[in-house]
Amino acid sequence: LLRLVFPGRARSVTDRRIRKLAKRGWVSIWEEPVVRGGHPHYALPTRAGLARGRAELVSSSNASPAARIVALMSRALQRKPLVLPPGLTPAFLAHQREVNHLLVSFERCPAFRVQWASSWDRPFPSADAGLRFPQPDYVAVFMTPIGPRLVFGEHDRGHESPAHFTAAKVDRYAALAVMPDVCERLFGFRTFEVWVTVIDARFRHPVRRLRELARVAAAGGAASVMRFALGGWVFDAPGEPVWFRDAAFSEGDSHRRLDHGDLECSAVVNATRNAASP
Repeated sequence: LLRLVFPGRARSVTDRRIRKLAKRGWVSIWEEPVVRGGHPHYALPTRAGLARGRAELVSSSNASPAARIVALMSRALQRKPLVLPPGLTPAFLAHQREVNHLLVSFERCPAFRVQWASSWDRPFPSADAGLRFPQPDYVAVFMTPIGPRLVFGEHDRGHESPAHFTAAKVDRYAALAVMPDVCERLFGFRTFEVWVTVIDARFRHPVRRLRELARVAAAGGAASVMRFALGGWVFDAPGEPVWFRDAAFSEGDSHRRLDHGDLECSAVVNATRNAASP
């Protein structure tokens, strides 16, 4: 929240605002139990906060390129508030926190011109038009020189098997990509891209993990819509040339040109095991 709303200000500014919102019933405050690193606090929307937020989001997106996809996603916002248990960190929290950090980096980077960004859990219906839908970790709409671009984000921490990545992501995105009429009806866009960020919190070999996921994406027919990057690089410098289309690189590669339309970029790989931790 400090990076997104009050950049350059003291942390106390954010703390005061959150305390006021909590006092008025818009959010609740949860403290994460950690051994080191101070006392991280989270602001969780209450039922009243969710209702107000939903109305504001739908209203503010009505005239934007994201209007149709926001309408699709907002059908699921009538949910109970998230309640986190005291003294216990849920398994999903690290992943959600990292996804949010990536989106804030996009928001703070002028090159992306973010029109919409969300990291809602399971944002889409389970199925439509005979398709099983992917459930991206984030949805973003960027304005580019040739018009708005729809991006689905997948943040990989190295815990899932390549077979699960293929079944839950590669196969579903590949099937959706060849149905532009369905995409336009549901999302308001005929095409989309999938940006996969990798950190490999399990084995600490993010480049190897990235290469493995790129290979299964190519084998599953999704290479045309998927591109890959180390999560730490995107978090630190989202507008830099850090993305790959395929697995054909090694840790010694440098400046291999990618054909990526108006975001054409070069890939510079001088990887270390610690480079991919947001």
